[in-house]
Amino acid sequence: MTKALAIRHMYSGSMFNIQTILENAGIEHRTVEGFSTDLSKIDPLEADILIVMGGSMGVYEADLYPYLYQEMDIIRARVKADRPILGICLGAQLMAGAMGGKNYKGTNGREYGFMNIALTEAGRASPLQHFDPSKTRILQMHGDTFDLPEGATLLASSEQYVNQAYRLGNNCFGTQFHCELDHVGFENMMVEDNGRIDVRAMRAEAAQYLSTMEKQTTFFMHDLFKVWNIKHA
Repeated sequence: MTKALAIRHMYSGSMFNIQTILENAGIEHRTVEGFSTDLSKIDPLEADILIVMGGSMGVYEADLYPYLYQEMDIIRARVKADRPILGICLGAQLMAGAMGGKNYKGTNGREYGFMNIALTEAGRASPLQHFDPSKTRILQMHGDTFDLPEGATLLASSEQYVNQAYRLGNNCFGTQFHCELDHVGFENMMVEDNGRIDVRAMRAEAAQYLSTMEKQTTFFMHDLFKVWNIKHA
């Protein structure tokens, strides 16, 4: 059976919709937390799929959260072996950092809300095609950004930040935005980020865009399975 390993950085940073997609596809999955797991005991290449989730910390804060160094070791080994990875938000930043890209606080403000991204030509020819603005808006919740590591292919940008999605090799993908959220995950975010966002405005946006984003994420994941040559139900 195909196996997926997810690394999350806070208990609330779960896979949500992506977990549902994995389960519907008959893919076995488990989740570990970097802060409570000895990541050095994990074989970086054992899982068929590695999914690295988001978190409130920055890659540049790895001295405060040293398990991020262990995560980058795992990611680096998988990138070098071109084994399937999906990094989301902090996960994308960690993959960039693991391969030599710089991470830092963005100078163009925080991106919060359902927004459009612009796909590059390579993005339109990739699973990211399902996030084309003609099909859906995607959910942004970040203030950090990163430089692409050497050899990366840019797949998508936004008005505020150039590096929204990228690819390393054939099988390693990173997205700055949060395609994983479903309604439960979204409401979780409303609780955690209350005081920093306009909850009423965000809920109004979710009522308009979240269900479509969930559907497009399913298409995105199934195209990733094809790229990764993952057999599924």
